[in-house]
Amino acid sequence: MEWINELSSGALAILVFVLTVASGVIGVVATHIWTRFRGRIVELRYQVFHNSLFVGAQTAEWGELKATWQGMVVPNLHHSQFDLENGSNVDLSDLELKLQYDSTDVAITNYRAVLVGPPDQPLEMTNAFVDLWKAAQELPEGRERLVAQKVVASQRVFRIPVLKLGGLRKRP
Repeated sequence: MEWINELSSGALAILVFVLTVASGVIGVVATHIWTRFRGRIVELRYQVFHNSLFVGAQTAEWGELKATWQGMVVPNLHHSQFDLENGSNVDLSDLELKLQYDSTDVAITNYRAVLVGPPDQPLEMTNAFVDLWKAAQELPEGRERLVAQKVVASQRVFRIPVLKLGGLRKRP
């Protein structure tokens, strides 16, 4: 560090100026890189609510309790709500949202999917899912058709045209 003592005051001022400008340039470049990186990060928050509406049972007091949906006996009825929120800095477009139960014993019997916000906009299923649904219906009677129908009945795939800052509410 003795070389600093040997510098003239003019040279020392130039060195301080160069170091100040260099640190400013490094700060601007680092800020630009960080801003670009943050712009690429997408944060989607979600919540799922499941409410049991009915559980079938055999009781001594009431006997056999059953629920039906469109003439079919169903052992249990549940209501589920899926909320999705865009927490990122940008609006997202052309998203696919796949909601699926792991069990093929569960069927999504009724659904309502809307993009919340004035006004609410219904969501459409993707063309690929609609084609899969039709293909499962067109299979010949038998085990293969039953398995395909159960797989399709346990999921829905929606197309979200634009997910703005805010969210989506899925109400089955």
